[in-house]
Amino acid sequence: MTYSVTKLDDLAERIIPFFEQYRLIVKDDDFQTFATIVRSMRTKEHLYPDGFDRIVRSAYTMNTHGAQRTRPIEDILQGSSETVRQAPP
Repeated sequence: MTYSVTKLDDLAERIIPFFEQYRLIVKDDDFQTFATIVRSMRTKEHLYPDGFDRIVRSAYTMNTHGAQRTRPIEDILQGSSETVRQAPP
């Protein structure tokens, strides 16, 4: 089975509480980091330079050997000023 979500609220209100109740045996540390990132994004911390930097650094601690990681963290953080510039006040 596959259950997919497209909204941040669904992650925060459905997925994260489920896996907090039924803990993962593997990758629990990554899940805890993921849950923290989702909660930070719900409070709009990613819209500020220091919040964006902290979230990206946290995300880069997850699945460190993943094949899908194609960009170094420096490339992501260089774009953070543009991301914040476009953010609503």
